[in-house]
Amino acid sequence: MHRFLTAAPAIALLGSVLTSGSMVTVSGAVEQPGGLAITKTMGLRTALESAGGLREDADPKKIEIRSADGSSKIVDASKLGPVATLRPGDTVSVPILNEDDYVFIKGAVALPGMIEYSPGLTLRDAVRQAAPFDEVGLSTVRLTRTLADGTSETLEINLDAVESDAAEGIALEPADRIEVPYVGQGKSDRDLLTIVVIGLLVILLLR
Repeated sequence: MHRFLTAAPAIALLGSVLTSGSMVTVSGAVEQPGGLAITKTMGLRTALESAGGLREDADPKKIEIRSADGSSKIVDASKLGPVATLRPGDTVSVPILNEDDYVFIKGAVALPGMIEYSPGLTLRDAVRQAAPFDEVGLSTVRLTRTLADGTSETLEINLDAVESDAAEGIALEPADRIEVPYVGQGKSDRDLLTIVVIGLLVILLLR
């Protein structure tokens, strides 16, 4: 199930008995696309949940709502709080995620997830947008990038030590992955192994 929306029991049967004037239609990257009965209004998230929730490959930030009068708008369903209200005759279209439209950030930030990519977006810009926790240092920010041959490389960047102008110039590329480690998470596997070995030696010597 998608990270932003989970499945909920359907609130209407999907079938031909519904007319366009008494339902909303949900299509695209949802688990159970089809028509949902509606009398007056319905929240977008309620409609998506009733359609089984978003698929893992859905893009929750670019959902299109097309009204019966032909007008349309793009809605970001990943935002907190109410996002849109549907009315009879509305059609909801959920697109498949194109990873090249975003960079992805996780870890010790208040707003993990997808950040819309645009040329010139820098690592510091993305970290700022994700709002790192106050107690977190940025000495071991990890940037993972997929190379042209399909392999990936991970760089560990100390944003605390990098001069401000230089940090602003660390440009991101589409589909880059960023991780801001939690406190104490920045140690490498080699560092942790060294600590464990030293600890075991101390225990043996104290016996």
